[in-house]
Amino acid sequence: MTERRNEILDATMACLRRSGIAGLSTTQICEEAGISMGALYTHFDTKDDILRALVARSAKRRQSGLNLDSMTALRKYYLKVIDQEGMRNNRQANRADLELLTTAVNDEALSRILEPLRDASPLINTLRNLRTKGEIRQDVDPETAATAIEALVWGCLLLGLVGGRPVTAYRSALLLLLDSLT
Repeated sequence: MTERRNEILDATMACLRRSGIAGLSTTQICEEAGISMGALYTHFDTKDDILRALVARSAKRRQSGLNLDSMTALRKYYLKVIDQEGMRNNRQANRADLELLTTAVNDEALSRILEPLRDASPLINTLRNLRTKGEIRQDVDPETAATAIEALVWGCLLLGLVGGRPVTAYRSALLLLLDSLT
């Protein structure tokens, strides 16, 4: 992805943080990025294309660390996710992701755009590999375990946005879940 495309995506994220999805406009994105409308459309055909690229980037970032070879690495990865939710920039990015997901409930086109955020295959594959290596119990279904992990993590991110419990409580819940797999 070119540097300019990343700048446009960063600007889009900043606009989402400020105005939400309902207030997002290409004019706002151009102003934030300091580019002309023509420059924007050199890199993206439509606002939906910008959102698709933003979601793809977010999904890639979330899933990039999931090629893990041990349960210890899996614990470290998800503890880092939980710990980072308390940081301001990540909280804002999580807020934007969650707003996109909740808006997609009533918007079929946006729902299709957000499909990469719901892709659990990297986690499922990691869990399958860990089961094959004997690091998680043989009776654990990787798809069910991935669903439980994702539900817990997304729930923690959501609760963290609305002033839920301290991060230490979410860490404990995550460790309880992950330990139940071994």
